[in-house]
Parts: sequence; structure tokens; C-alpha cells
Amino acid sequence: MRYFNLMLSPAEIEAYTADYLEQAGPRADSARMLLRVVAVAARVATEIEELKRSRNSRSIWKLHADSLVILIDLATRLADAIDRLASIIGQQPIGQHPETRANSETLRSSLEKLRERTAEAAKLLAEA
Repeated sequence: MRYFNLMLSPAEIEAYTADYLEQAGPRADSARMLLRVVAVAARVATEIEELKRSRNSRSIWKLHADSLVILIDLATRLADAIDRLASIIGQQPIGQHPETRANSETLRSSLEKLRERTAEAAKLLAEA
């Protein structure tokens, strides 16, 4: 990343290196969703830094502010999709796919990181 190091959890690293992403099923769905969460969180962090650096140029600042607004909306929709996926995973029989249930917790943890970044972005936009 240009302005920061993107710290990934072990589960996020596993999702990026998974060979089952094209498969159908809750395990692959969880991994793909995890990739989306990480990508949006990284993009939000980048736009926050760009926004801070462009405070002296109103036209450039507006472009980054608009991007953040869209990313915040995307993060909200992503959270809803994760909640739906978690409820589907939760309805599976206990013995079936135990790693998928662990992925559900990882998704929620990654989602919390995304929520922190979007809250920071919203605060920054509100201050402007």
C-alpha cells in the first residue's frame, strides 16, 4: 500500500491463497466475501489518506470525498451480505463444515475492522 502496511489476519491470507475460490459452497462464499472486505477496507484507508493529503486542493479533495461516500455505502451493503451469509452458515448442521463456522467468525472480525475504517472516514467527512 502506498501510505500504510495492510495487515492481514491468517484467515485473510488463507483466503487470498485459497485454491477453492471458484467452487460453490459456503467455504468458498466465505473466502470470497473475506476478499471483498479486505479490498474495501484497503480502499477506504487509501482514500482517507488521499483525502487528508488533498485538503489544500478543493477539486481533488472532492473526488476523494465522493469516493469515500461510495465506499461507505458499499461497506454497509457488504455488512448486510455478510450477515445473510453468516445466517446461512449458522443454519447448517453442527458437524458439517466446521471450518466454515470458523470462517464466519473471521468474517465478523474483518468486518469490524472495516467498520472502524468507515467510521473514521465518516468522521473525517463530517469535519470537512
